[in-house]
Amino acid sequence: MTERIDFTKSEQYTLSIRLSADGFSFSIYNPLGENSFCFDSYTVNASCSMTANIKEMLTSTEALKYPYKRINILVDSPRFTPVPFDLFEDEQIDTLFYHNFPKVNNEIVLCNVLGKSNVVILFAMDKHAHQLLTEHFPTARFFSTVSPLTEYFVQKSRLGNSKK
Repeated sequence: MTERIDFTKSEQYTLSIRLSADGFSFSIYNPLGENSFCFDSYTVNASCSMTANIKEMLTSTEALKYPYKRINILVDSPRFTPVPFDLFEDEQIDTLFYHNFPKVNNEIVLCNVLGKSNVVILFAMDKHAHQLLTEHFPTARFFSTVSPLTEYFVQKSRLGNSKK
């Protein structure tokens, strides 16, 4: 599906990668052009680790070899927890997260501060996968898949008294 994208201008584009246990997907979007959006999925090998699947995807997918203006990596996992911003402290990320979930080896706890909803989403992902993606995409931003939905629904809930 990437045949509509002109990769000579990839520095203008936004790349979003969704990581999930059931498969990966990515989209490329050019905010400056019409019809400059493509979406593609990548089937994972369930017998391999997430890191091995990511490494295979990065080497075999031509579209992921170009430089991009913005790179978003969305981690789809049930291991996330919201924390009110007033109770959040950077030094307490692991303590807050592992209060709600059992500790898992080789995992890193990340956070998304959601300004519109006044909440912080704590989420975990495989440490090796995070390291691999950070090395390949140094400017990447990591998000839990619930973060953009939370911001959207909070904004929607404040719009009048109609059905929501």
